[in-house]
Amino acid sequence: MQDFRPPACGRLHSTPICSRAAYRRNGPKSIRFFSYAPAEALHVSCEERRILTSCFDDLRRELRHGADRYTRAILTRHIIRLLDYTTRFYERQFITRNTANEALVWEYEAFADRYLTDGKWAIRGPLTAARCAERLRLSEAYFEDLLEQELGHTHHCHMQLRRIEIAKRKLRLSQEPLCQIVRELGFPSVQYFGFLFKKMTGLSPGEYKRIN
Repeated sequence: MQDFRPPACGRLHSTPICSRAAYRRNGPKSIRFFSYAPAEALHVSCEERRILTSCFDDLRRELRHGADRYTRAILTRHIIRLLDYTTRFYERQFITRNTANEALVWEYEAFADRYLTDGKWAIRGPLTAARCAERLRLSEAYFEDLLEQELGHTHHCHMQLRRIEIAKRKLRLSQEPLCQIVRELGFPSVQYFGFLFKKMTGLSPGEYKRIN
């Protein structure tokens, strides 16, 4: 495996055509890997390098062709093809780095749980993705993609799930007033917490406490 340095095609990812192609392909997050840190670069096999080089050759060839009414459509298709291959190879890389990624996710989950159980959310404010990424020495973009690959959801979703799980534990095992639990876990109000809790568990906090 080796780093892939694309042939010069200008700053392709910052062009309007590339942005539109990326959005058409998979919505606004589809080119998040352009924000990865250099240490998180894509490592490719010889075959993958050949494929990516071919994609750039096609783009270069079209860029050198005189502009006509087909140019934008052809460039868009070439860029979508390049993004599809790049995403495929990044997903393969996440899989081959599974052991290292599991360790990072374990460290993240332990850090997030300590932050919540120690009541730091109420004191210091929300635990952001940027702060977690810094803790793990990752770029925020790579961190979010790592969570989606390993856990199947984003940092924001994970924090919601963990806060509800910790609230359930407190309701079962402690005599803390509901308003204190809500404050410690950083929910904006008892009403909002009750709405979210019932949405995720099917029970109100009071009902959950009574049957547990």
